[in-house]
Amino acid sequence: MDIASFQLSVLLFLSNFAAINYIKAMNINYEVHEIENAQGRGEARAYVSLRTSKSKTLDEMSDMIERATTVTAADVKAVMSEFCHVAVGELSSGCRVHIPGLGYLSLSAAYAKTENNGKGEITGKDIFVRSIRFKPEARFLSGVRKRSSFRKSRGTSVSVRYRDVDIWQAVSDYLSTHDFVTRRIMCEQFGLSDYMAARWLDVFVASQRLAVQKIGRQKVYRRE
Repeated sequence: MDIASFQLSVLLFLSNFAAINYIKAMNINYEVHEIENAQGRGEARAYVSLRTSKSKTLDEMSDMIERATTVTAADVKAVMSEFCHVAVGELSSGCRVHIPGLGYLSLSAAYAKTENNGKGEITGKDIFVRSIRFKPEARFLSGVRKRSSFRKSRGTSVSVRYRDVDIWQAVSDYLSTHDFVTRRIMCEQFGLSDYMAARWLDVFVASQRLAVQKIGRQKVYRRE
């Protein structure tokens, strides 16, 4: 079987991955946290934090695909290796990468503030790849939603209530999987008012836990 046939078989499998019945869907553990005085009006605001399981390894995924298709695990690994190589080339050339049945990969860019571009002189040397975005196809997202169920983590029968100072732990958890945080993200992720989000970000910068960088008109905050 040639590489094109491998790709077709794997992509056909992935396009229906969420609907495969032999894979038993497990409950996703979650915790509920509360941030006191979240909106600055003395009221607490709750948000959900998922406790995800460990990531599936390539060997595990390859074995699962082998059991569901006519493609061998070794073939899957070869295709995935080549796919990653092709995706790097396409993304770095400014193209989106479409994975049929799953979604689209695309680049997110920003520019580093320098003395020159502070005067409006932004060149290609100032721009960098900030992250790679993934936009799922509607069918894939719908399939995951339908199969997902949630269960409160053991030992967390009572919601966790954070004091103001403990919001840093929530921000740290967010930054463990993201490059930066903004005031808007603070509002959306933790249910804060714009004022309270700005206040806490100022505290974290003053205590040197976060460093602020201005990108255009927006301020982004990263770990020191």
